[in-house]
Amino acid sequence: MKLKELWYFIRKPAPRIFAGRMESRDVGAFGVATVAQWTHPRAESLRLTERMITEMQQFVRAGDFAIDIGAHCGDSTLPIAFAASSSGEVIALEPNRFIFPVLAQNASLNRTHTNITPYALAALDKRREVEFEYGDPDFMNGGESVAASRFRPKFKQRVQGENIGELLTQLHGDRLSKLTFIKTDVEGHDLAVLKTLQPLIELHRPVVKSEVFTHLSDEGRRALYAYFSDLGYRVHLYGGDESMLGRQLAASDMAHARRFDLLCLPV
Repeated sequence: MKLKELWYFIRKPAPRIFAGRMESRDVGAFGVATVAQWTHPRAESLRLTERMITEMQQFVRAGDFAIDIGAHCGDSTLPIAFAASSSGEVIALEPNRFIFPVLAQNASLNRTHTNITPYALAALDKRREVEFEYGDPDFMNGGESVAASRFRPKFKQRVQGENIGELLTQLHGDRLSKLTFIKTDVEGHDLAVLKTLQPLIELHRPVVKSEVFTHLSDEGRRALYAYFSDLGYRVHLYGGDESMLGRQLAASDMAHARRFDLLCLPV
């Protein structure tokens, strides 16, 4: 046990709240974007470039509808939203109440170019409250840091969840025919979330980007690949925010790295 972890056992520190700081990003032909940079000391700089937006435009066009599950501060949401433009809509879900205000800030900015609707919700099988565990007292992120040490205490937060497929049908049904993109990043629970969205995926055939979580078992990795394959999707490695479509993967490739993202295209 590390000394820092022993200190956590003796005295769990109270969570600190970090706001969003307004910053500018040059996005070329899209002008200058204003973004809310989360001021958590370990938060990465929010990247938004013209290339990220034009890459996303391969899969999301103006007027399209998209879903970002595990949106965090909105860093993953913004390129999708710029691609969809103000005539489209991006639904952004983030249950962590310590980061959601920054996501909401980013949703409120750049409204001439974007249309983001944020929800402080977890994607679950049904409406219920659950307890999420985080690896640091400021609730920066869940799952991975918790698993990093069996000695380190877990910082818990009660969050509200909904069946997102049902929620979208009820509140955004008029947009669903334009569903072209889904992104999931939910600390290893991506397959469970995708199954709740399966009727929408089968009907509308969106491109899907999903995380292969660091601690996802070999069985879980095979199941995630099989899910997309069985739905008639071609599974690719996500090549990065400025070069999204990586090489096509076989089932045996799912163990090639501890953590990576998939980009899955309907055949």
